[in-house]
Amino acid sequence: GAFAFQYSSEGYQIIFALVSVLIAFLLFVGVKDLNINKSKIVLFFAEISYPLYLIHYAYDVTDFTILGKSIFFLTVIIVSWLIHTEIEKPFMNYAKRFK
Repeated sequence: GAFAFQYSSEGYQIIFALVSVLIAFLLFVGVKDLNINKSKIVLFFAEISYPLYLIHYAYDVTDFTILGKSIFFLTVIIVSWLIHTEIEKPFMNYAKRFK
């Protein structure tokens, strides 16, 4: 399938690196005046950090194309968010009742 081909040129690696740098830059721009507590992007990833930790090692993406990697990482983020909102957050709210 489309996810099984390796990229063969350095051009794709450069594009992947540039997109990664752009994402990192946008994350840091979202942190206004280095006030991490108010950054919606950072807070979002902080909320999904445990589900993200649980599932991100599930697959080997070295043979994926750039598009395949992008789709994979987007899927991992969406699944992590779903685990957080549908499982983790309700259990956290349930546990608060016993404090």
